[in-house]
Amino acid sequence: MISDEELQEWIDVVDTDRWKDLYSVLLELKQRRESDIIPATKFLNQPLSELIRKVIEECDEASDEINILNGCNILEYYDQIENYDHLLEELTDLQFAAETAKARILSDVEDRWAVRRQVREKNAKRGYYEVGK
Repeated sequence: MISDEELQEWIDVVDTDRWKDLYSVLLELKQRRESDIIPATKFLNQPLSELIRKVIEECDEASDEINILNGCNILEYYDQIENYDHLLEELTDLQFAAETAKARILSDVEDRWAVRRQVREKNAKRGYYEVGK
């Protein structure tokens, strides 16, 4: 696998707009592949109810992480220590559990992307992506 730096070095040698456009596309594809939420295929044969239970379990774990200090304001705690690592892991586990449940229903990744686009468009119409409102 070529690193971002190697790709940039290569593109710097061939300094034209056409190659820079190609670099941008390749970099975007690389970043999308590396950040894609991948379903846990090991569990795709489980009943959907079990996969939904896992999503709920991950929600509970994220919630527990937020309430970890027995009534202490955890958000202030995190702001003080600047350590969101475990909370971020739990939230990402939640995303992956949800993607696994979605993959149980829609095996084709393109179908799952279509649902994402549909929800993104719905949320855009509701103004969820507007800044400063």
